[in-house]
Order: sequence, then structure tokens, then C-alpha cells
Amino acid sequence: MEQENNGVAGINGGGFYDPKGNGSGAQPKGIVIINGKVINSPHGYKVPQLVGAFLRNGKFITGNYSVNQLMNLGVRDAVSFGPQLIVNSQSQVTTNVDAAWGWAPRTALGQVKNGSIVMIITDGRYYWNKTHRSATMSDMVHLSSSFISRIIYIYNI
Repeated sequence: MEQENNGVAGINGGGFYDPKGNGSGAQPKGIVIINGKVINSPHGYKVPQLVGAFLRNGKFITGNYSVNQLMNLGVRDAVSFGPQLIVNSQSQVTTNVDAAWGWAPRTALGQVKNGSIVMIITDGRYYWNKTHRSATMSDMVHLSSSFISRIIYIYNI
């Protein structure tokens, strides 16, 4: 997929319905926009959802937006999921967020003030292997702590 899009790297994004719990689900749960084309909009074009998105100029944004709003902003690519981890260099993760999401594999996407893209990926399932716990949402924020003052956004995808 990366080669088809002239990319150098790729990560998974968004949540998917998985009714059998075995990874066989293929329907995204939220908004998906690729190259300016709406791929999925389960709640129509007017209902805002939390998204991470890239504008055509390369700027990354995150927040609650409807498909109509995203298209009017000039979004090139977007995906729904969440929660937001860092917004304007400030952690959004509280103990309640950590308690609600627990330990799991994580994928986060963000942008540093200079425009560089940040991708953070962790692996592991605690219930499969008690020594391989992966990460909490706070862990994801701490993984980026060495450059957090330069980060505009980090969004859990």
C-alpha cells in the first residue's frame, strides 16, 4: 500500500467493527478521507466526530469536525478515532482517560511545530503475555516527552 502511494512508511489507523473479535472486520467505525475523497462517513456529512486530519498544505489538525467542515477546510486525509493525547503542546490525558483505555497496542500520529510528522507505534497485549504490556495513553504522551514542547498535536489513531 505504501508503494502504491509513493510512501516510505505506513501505519494502521482508525477503529474497525470486528463483530467476531478475530480481526475479520473491515468496516471503519468513523470518518475516513483519502486524497480528498470521502471513503467512509457512517453518520452522514453533518455530524462531527473526533478526527486527526492533514490539510492539503500538510498541516495536521485534530478535533471534532463533520465531513462537510473537513472538506471546507481543504482536508486531504482524515481518520476518526481518539482520544487526543497532546493538543497545543499540552497533554490531554488524565487518570480517567488512562483507566478507560487501559493497556493495549497503540498507534499515534502527530505533528511537530516545524511540520515534521510524528508516528508512535507500540505492540503487545497484556492478557496474552504478562511481560508484554504495551502502553497506556499516558505512556504514549511520555514516549513523546523529549520533544513535547515542540509538538502541536498527537492523536491516538
